[in-house]
Amino acid sequence: MMKKIALLTALPLLLFGFSACKKVEGDNKNLDDDNLSIEEFMSVNPASHWEYKSNEGEHFIRVPKGTKQVVNEREWDFYESTEQSTMWVTPEYFAKNGDKLLMLLDLDGSQENYLEVIAYKENPVVGETFTNTHDLKFGIMNIHALIESSIYQTNATFEYQGEMLEDVTIIKNKLKAKTGVTPYIDCGDAFLYFKEGIGILKMDIDLSIMSFYEREYEDKLVDYHIAE
Repeated sequence: MMKKIALLTALPLLLFGFSACKKVEGDNKNLDDDNLSIEEFMSVNPASHWEYKSNEGEHFIRVPKGTKQVVNEREWDFYESTEQSTMWVTPEYFAKNGDKLLMLLDLDGSQENYLEVIAYKENPVVGETFTNTHDLKFGIMNIHALIESSIYQTNATFEYQGEMLEDVTIIKNKLKAKTGVTPYIDCGDAFLYFKEGIGILKMDIDLSIMSFYEREYEDKLVDYHIAE
């Protein structure tokens, strides 16, 4: 669900001239050896689907393919998301690992360079935190990306077709980045709305990288079907 965001295009302009700061290792670097099926969190039945629309005019439908694929030496439940105006198909990967829901984030649009991200945790408690990190290259620069996540709310509601879905969990993600010789720079926030049994309801991203780059992106669920 996380749309590929052009965070890194502005970062090389920002990451010079700061003092040193210790690099954080994320919880996504200390996972169990084996992934499990995500079926406890959201459907893997190929007859299910989720339909989303964004504030940028996108309209896409996610469908489970009912198969597994191995990426980054781990097994994932495989989904496809199809943008309805262009019919562009994006592969998507989800899994359960311990008590965590994982997804793969395509960092550069190549569908080859993926970041394993903890998106949600079983039995969430408000205030609980977890982190995701990843090292990548931008030209000659080594950039360290950090996502600081916290359970923001567990009893939220979400309006869907005139009704209110209850027991929605909201995860707040603080986006940061640094080079080897700089402190972390705040890059914005992303809020994920999730309901077990249905799946991802909404993604709300607000990017603000100093005064160089700003962007607000939102996509939310407009229709879904969960097959038995």
